[in-house]
Formats: sequence, structure tokens, C-alpha cells
Amino acid sequence: MTSKKSERYMDKIWESSIEENLKMLDEIENDQDLSEEEVEILAGIIEDMIEEKNVSSFSLINKFTGKAEELKQTMENDFGGTARYEGEIDLYGVRWKVYTPSSEFSSAKIRKWNYNPHISEILKNTLIRVVPGYFSEYFDYPPWILGSKYAPDTYYVSLEELINVAIARGVITGWEYLVDIGIPRLMIDDLRAKDLGSIF
Repeated sequence: MTSKKSERYMDKIWESSIEENLKMLDEIENDQDLSEEEVEILAGIIEDMIEEKNVSSFSLINKFTGKAEELKQTMENDFGGTARYEGEIDLYGVRWKVYTPSSEFSSAKIRKWNYNPHISEILKNTLIRVVPGYFSEYFDYPPWILGSKYAPDTYYVSLEELINVAIARGVITGWEYLVDIGIPRLMIDDLRAKDLGSIF
């Protein structure tokens, strides 16, 4: 690891809490300024720190037994072979299913996608008027397939951008509206910070 950005991440990792590192892991895995090797090293450090502190957030939960398993490839819903199911994670007080792109989408900008059907339903009902192509399943599909042959009538726009458009068009009254309808405040705070250009 030689880039200054990876060094800044490293400094933040050692200074951050587990919850902060979980959030940072998501940012690291989607940061296009980092090489794959840097992402792998930084993610490994965070996962090692979590394991040392006996935090089970990165354990995969077997859907049949309900018991945690070692980190390994687990098949659940692969979205027609376009995604790999990586297990579950607790973030913002919500349990998310974690997916990464299949080999077909190995060059995708988004390297990890957290999915929660309840949050997705809220976003769909609230933001459908600003979703590209008014694609009703926009929040239920992995972002790397939006605009592809699997979902050709839409394209990917980041959530914080969609929220800004919704506010500008009067679809919602502001960021606080999303908290009022059930989106976790910490998630909204992080999206707002990301929108302002700070580290998520």
C-alpha cells in the first residue's frame, strides 16, 4: 500500500470504533481511487480487528440453521447469476444482506451492495418519481445491473443524488423527511456527509 489515500484510511481505521469501521469498510470497497490490492488489505485489517473484538457482524448466518458460519461463499439469491451473496451485516441498527458483483460485472464501479427489503420499500415508495426510467425495482436490484441487459430502461444514480433531486423537485421536503418515514438517522447523516464530500 503506497497511496496517500490508503494511508489516510489506515490512520482512520486505528482511530475509529467498530461501528465507524463498518461504515468505512463499505466506503473502502467502493472507492475507485484505491487499487484492488489496497482494498483487500484495508478490508482485511478491519475484519481482523472486528474478529479480535469478538464482534460477529461479519459472520455469515446460515438461513436454515440460524447459526453463524465462517466467512465462505454462501449461495442465496444471486439475482440471475449477476451477484454473489456474501452473508449479512448489522449496520445502522438494521440487518442487511451483502452482495458483490459476479465475474460478469467484475469491472463495476460498485463493489459491494447492502440490501434490506424494508428500507428498499420505503425508498421505492418515496423516491420512485425521481428514479431513472421510473424503474419500480430500482432499489431491489444490484446497482451494477442497472442500465445493463438485465435492467435496460434505467441507469444507476447514487442514493444521495436521488435524494437531492427529490428535494429540489419538491418530491420530499428535506433529508429529515426520510428519518420521519423510517430510514435510520445514522444512515441519513452518513449520506448527507458523503454528499458534502466527506468520508463515509
